Amino acid sequence: MSFVKVQNALVYSIADEIVDEEEFVLLFDAYKSSNPAYPYWEHDAFSLDSFYSSKCLTEFRVNKEYLPRLAQVL
Repeated sequence: MSFVKVQNALVYSIADEIVDEEEFVLLFDAYKSSNPAYPYWEHDAFSLDSFYSSKCLTEFRVNKEYLPRLAQVL
């Protein structure tokens, strides 16, 4: 069961008075994901062509012209 499903079940449980507030807080905190959901669908697809050479150096610590050669090694 995913963290989101457990959290939703806890919300329903407190609404239906199955658990009290103290239990809810403890359980909700225990079932909190350390990896928050990332809305990848809200962002454009990655394209190396859109990167300037200076941005490649900043983001990847490699000049843009070396990336194809580096990809062949990997």
